[in-house]
Amino acid sequence: MYMIPLLIHLFLVPPTQAATTHDAARLLKPAQIEGQIILPSQHVVVPNEYWYVHQWTSATLPQELVGDDVRVQVWDNTNRVVAQFGTRSLDSPTLDLSMIDATAYPSIRIVLFSTTQRFDPNIVHSMYFSYNSTFNTRLVMFMLFFATLLAGTLFGLIKSRASLRTLLLHMWQGTQHAPPSHAVFASLICLSLFAYALGSYTSITHSLYLLIKIPILLYGSLLISFAAIAVVLSLFNIPFTLRSLVQMCTRVVLAVSCALASFSPLVIFYIHYPFSHDQLLAMVIVLFGIAAVAGLVTLAMLIFRSTHSRSKTLLVIGVWFIMYGSVLMQLGWMLRPWVGTRDPVYNTVPFARPYSGNVFIEIIHTLNRL
Repeated sequence: MYMIPLLIHLFLVPPTQAATTHDAARLLKPAQIEGQIILPSQHVVVPNEYWYVHQWTSATLPQELVGDDVRVQVWDNTNRVVAQFGTRSLDSPTLDLSMIDATAYPSIRIVLFSTTQRFDPNIVHSMYFSYNSTFNTRLVMFMLFFATLLAGTLFGLIKSRASLRTLLLHMWQGTQHAPPSHAVFASLICLSLFAYALGSYTSITHSLYLLIKIPILLYGSLLISFAAIAVVLSLFNIPFTLRSLVQMCTRVVLAVSCALASFSPLVIFYIHYPFSHDQLLAMVIVLFGIAAVAGLVTLAMLIFRSTHSRSKTLLVIGVWFIMYGSVLMQLGWMLRPWVGTRDPVYNTVPFARPYSGNVFIEIIHTLNRL
């Protein structure tokens, strides 16, 4: 249970700032594109360090370049516009780059546009890019939670002295007869199939990441909301013990895992169809939604078996859906990317994106932009 405050810490506390780095970049000679004078800078690249998270913060330009007739853009290493920054007027020598994700854009450059011939080709300008480097404490906590889950499952299997035949039988019988350790073991097997299928869109490394992240998503959300679920069952006078509650929760997660595993061939088919990144991401969200329905159906069967009351069953399912679902969404937001896009510099996919706030606030902002 000591993992609960660690997981809650992930929601409330962003990574601690370790250092701020300033890299100088020379502004190159002016050029002309489609009748416009541009002044590009050299590219600046953040390092690729597994245990550290880097985040762009700002760029500082010479004061003499500021003007109403100057527009500024941020380009990536392929000289494409970074949509997160857009195009804006250069009304200040300091540019805020905090909205640019360094895991997606590890290499950027500043490009200035002028409608007049104001850039002197004989003057050499310099500018400075700044980015923060923080120790990836969330990655350590995620790894610690996964290791604890795996060790607890293995300990339960050894303690029960279950044979391979028994384990396979419980996996076949599914959610009705599996004890907690067997249910967790079976769910990990099922989730590994789905992780391999989804990770094949990018690389085997991303499959390994998903093999860790999906169990963290399901069981981490369960651990955080476990106490609240127990309180709800007590309020509705539903009899339970700690062991029976753990059995019920692991069976629900097992049902979700089995549903996701059954979707693995479908995911592989559409990856080779091929689907685009956004299409595949939308399909994965739909598949998780269908798997959640399978979990709710299993929960309804288990609750109704204890209460024989449809009203109590529906109330518990509704409350479970709100509590567990909200935690699942926030943790899923923190563990993204799920489909994954290789960054164009290091050709890698990060384990998780940097700290980026609350998923519900992001949804509201997205709806406001529509």
